[in-house]
Amino acid sequence: MSAKGLTAGNEHSTFNEYRDMMVSALKEYNQAHNLGYSDDQLNELAFAGTFGSTQFKAYIQGLATKKRIRTMKIVCIIALSFFPAGLIAQRSQVFRFVVADRVIVDSSTGLYAGKSYEYTYKRVFCRDSCFKEVGLFAGGNDECFRISNGIWYIERGKKWELFYSPHKKASPKIRMGDQSYNLRFRQHQNLNGIECMVYDAIPVNATVSGSIQYWFSPRNGIVQIKTDEVTLIREDLRVTNAANTDSLVGGGYLLWADNNKALSLSQMADGQLQLLNRSWLMIVISYQL
Repeated sequence: MSAKGLTAGNEHSTFNEYRDMMVSALKEYNQAHNLGYSDDQLNELAFAGTFGSTQFKAYIQGLATKKRIRTMKIVCIIALSFFPAGLIAQRSQVFRFVVADRVIVDSSTGLYAGKSYEYTYKRVFCRDSCFKEVGLFAGGNDECFRISNGIWYIERGKKWELFYSPHKKASPKIRMGDQSYNLRFRQHQNLNGIECMVYDAIPVNATVSGSIQYWFSPRNGIVQIKTDEVTLIREDLRVTNAANTDSLVGGGYLLWADNNKALSLSQMADGQLQLLNRSWLMIVISYQL
């Protein structure tokens, strides 16, 4: 695709038109070949293609000579005018932690135990492999992470410290409010089909009431949090009955069991709810005959 002949002269509108044509062509190719690129990614490719063209470089050099402005300054100004507003803004994702196993305490309103502990946090990207977790940990602390070749790093001061590596154990440190915690590895665990590492949060040089555990996935980050009061899971990873389309194959069966506790009620930590001490669990034993 050439930028020649789009409009009269090498004006700024010429290259805007060229970029628009490139975006249109990329979208058509993306759809025809089912490549799965997002609109933002295609816009970035078109932007890079425009800046990389010989005509654009000649245009910038000529403009710099004419206006007696440094080439880099002109490129920065034009970059801002070429980029759509959504691309200039930082890309972000919003996640919500919800109660993992809901126990309805008021059928008329759908109220379930632990609802007050649910919360939302935001992942803000500086670039594809570097992002800030805003509101993930309690106490208003935001943590910056970087991922390189499957290895996670966490920012400490002006340095990157190891948070996770498939090649060696790490004992990363996080902050909740004014208190630092070491994450001590406990075990590997499969959570709804996701391979996770379970960490105990150990306070540094302090004694705090209660305990907290984190489930970490190298693909998703922190996916589950367990405290003395509640277990929270990321909403996009929570498995519900409505989403369960599995069926029992020949020879399969369901196995029920309870924890053998008394059929009596105990007060919840919030002091408002009472739940039955005895609870039941079910597992599926399924195999092909």
